[in-house]
Amino acid sequence: WVKDDLKPHKKYFYACQEFKKYPVIIVDDDAIYDVNMVRRLVDSYKKYPNCISCHRANLMLIRKDKTFRAYSTWPMGYTLLADTPSYQLLPTGVGGVLYPPMSLPDYTFNDIIIKKYCLLCDDLWLKMMTVLNGFKTVVVKNYSNYTLIDGSQDVALWRENVGKSNNDITLKNICEYIETNIPDGK
Repeated sequence: WVKDDLKPHKKYFYACQEFKKYPVIIVDDDAIYDVNMVRRLVDSYKKYPNCISCHRANLMLIRKDKTFRAYSTWPMGYTLLADTPSYQLLPTGVGGVLYPPMSLPDYTFNDIIIKKYCLLCDDLWLKMMTVLNGFKTVVVKNYSNYTLIDGSQDVALWRENVGKSNNDITLKNICEYIETNIPDGK
């Protein structure tokens, strides 16, 4: 049990601070995972120790003016770059994600900022923090599938984040926060 309700951020917030020197794997609690999920993440981490390894990622699309396209237009579950590190891949917790030691800078763990800018969008917050820290993302070559638990999507974050464009609003807010509060983006 934890002292504060940081919604989806709880799955990494405390563990990544307590175990900074170790890789940490996060998953969503509304899925059943392949028995090889952890092994494949660890194998990917061994191959790419300075990358975020994941089983599922979305391809972040950017306009010519360097602004993000609408989240709903991003290819979801993008696998064409499997085993190819890229800053353009957004790892999603539902597939299982391995964060290497020290991949999340200390300012990732500011609960006041999380509540203000991105309380429902942990994947976007973590992505932007790891990019600032110089970590690309790689989709595991032999990525594992998962099965959503029956009934778990009746009340699900994606309905708010994708369906009601909360991801777009949140990503814009995170970028504005970074521009005004993190010197030189670091």
